[in-house]
Amino acid sequence: MPAKKRALKKKSSDRRANRNNRGGVGEAIFAEAEKLMAAEKIGPTEAFRIIAQRSGRAEGTVAANYYRIANKRGRPLRSRAGSGGTAAGAARVERVLRDLETILKSQQAEIDQLRQENSQFAAVKRLLHKS
Repeated sequence: MPAKKRALKKKSSDRRANRNNRGGVGEAIFAEAEKLMAAEKIGPTEAFRIIAQRSGRAEGTVAANYYRIANKRGRPLRSRAGSGGTAAGAARVERVLRDLETILKSQQAEIDQLRQENSQFAAVKRLLHKS
């Protein structure tokens, strides 16, 4: 078999082996992060930073792998910091709606005033045209 065909065949078998090992990196990152967080009593962000430095991967890549595996295992994930949950979100929506209501009332009052002024100007215009 020519060398070129052997090289192509090898690449194909490498791809099959990689396909069978898919998720191995994520599993390793997940295990390492869990171990670090438990042993060092640190949060996930710090664990991701340490793993990224050790592995040469980006922190975001490490985090994405960790959370992909955590999600796959059905692990509950905390909501993002600062979200405040449903009650806080509802309170923000109510506040925005009240502000919007105030703005709309103000605009309606301005429209009413402009209509009144417009009818006054129309009356003056009619008087001027009669002359």
